[in-house]
Amino acid sequence: MNIIYFVDEFPPFFRGGLGTYAMEMTKKFAELGHSITVFSRNLGNSPTREVRNGMEVHRPLLADISEMLPIMIPEDVKRWHPQAQVFFGETLIYNILSSLKLVNQLVKAEGRKVDLIVSHDWLAAWAGCISECSLKKPFVFHLHSHEQGRTGNGSPTVKAMESKAGKMADLIITVSYAMRDVLISLGQDEKKIRVVHNGVDAEKYSSRRFSEQEIKSFRSKLGVKEKEQLILFVGRLTWVKGIDALVQSMPMILKEVPNIKLPYLEIIADYAMGLESVTKAYIRDRSKYDMMCFDAFHLAEDMSWKEPAKSYYEILSA
Repeated sequence: MNIIYFVDEFPPFFRGGLGTYAMEMTKKFAELGHSITVFSRNLGNSPTREVRNGMEVHRPLLADISEMLPIMIPEDVKRWHPQAQVFFGETLIYNILSSLKLVNQLVKAEGRKVDLIVSHDWLAAWAGCISECSLKKPFVFHLHSHEQGRTGNGSPTVKAMESKAGKMADLIITVSYAMRDVLISLGQDEKKIRVVHNGVDAEKYSSRRFSEQEIKSFRSKLGVKEKEQLILFVGRLTWVKGIDALVQSMPMILKEVPNIKLPYLEIIADYAMGLESVTKAYIRDRSKYDMMCFDAFHLAEDMSWKEPAKSYYEILSA
């Protein structure tokens, strides 16, 4: 099949788990013989068109339209933080330019064949919807999370975008049966929803990739003694990733396993406006839990998993 893949983040740009998911899934589709064309966000320094690992990748150049947003967007977005408004504007431009490039250049001008359109989350929902309307091809919408789950309530605009894309899609893919039930409660058609659990490449986390000396050296760098145990949390500092449950359970864990330490590899989103209150309190009390923080936002993908592989326990957020 000829698959069009709209996804906000794609190598070399990673914001979180979605980029890793997209990288791994497109690779597997290509191995199965499918032709993959990816449309992803451009941070300003990436090629607008390239072939990467046998896949064609398009990244339209973006522009700051935040000054024009108050004229053309809903009231709730006008109340967003200025940085978030810039992000919303760039997301809007990415979706429009990507879908127009697909429809007008690749299909109409270059004769590209399209069998399936795929979009991931609200960040790429508009591109999928516009392309489906123009090309009349099957549309699959992936929902890795939803606005209520991310924020507790959230933006009416983002919720409306998710809802519209779900209703326009021929198929909705989500990551758990709990998410499926929530989507049904929000008005999505149960018959269209399929649950596909996220997978983990176990080799990325395998201690077999490192020598005994490398592991000892890393643990020493963290201040972890030979008989001490180590937990590593990998994920954004937000309640939806489960960091609050881990933080709140640490006093009980320490009672059972007093010689344990909890560092975490923090995947920091550049658009995040702040941390949950429980995590803020955790950081203030970091010495109590022997917590150590590493900013992995700027690490290359192959390096991001080097240190977790040397841990004793790993807690990986979805």
